[in-house]
Amino acid sequence: MANNPNLELSHEASVGMISQEILAYLMTAGISEDDAKKLVVEGFLDLKIPGLPDYLQYKIDEMIKQCQDATAI
Repeated sequence: MANNPNLELSHEASVGMISQEILAYLMTAGISEDDAKKLVVEGFLDLKIPGLPDYLQYKIDEMIKQCQDATAI
C-alpha cells in the first residue's frame, strides 16, 4: 500500500501495431497471418487468474472459446 504523498505509482502499457518482423517470422513457420496476429495478441494476455473459483474460470474460458468460434466463421 502506498501512503507516501511523494510517491507516484503507474502502470506500464502500450498500444501499437504488431511488428511486421514478428508476423513475417511466424508466417515463415507456416502460420497464417490471421493466426500469427492471434498468437501475438494472446501472448500478452494472461487469461488464467490465480485464486479464481473454478466455476468463474470455466465461464471465462467458455466465453473466449465462443468468441474464437465466432471469428472463425
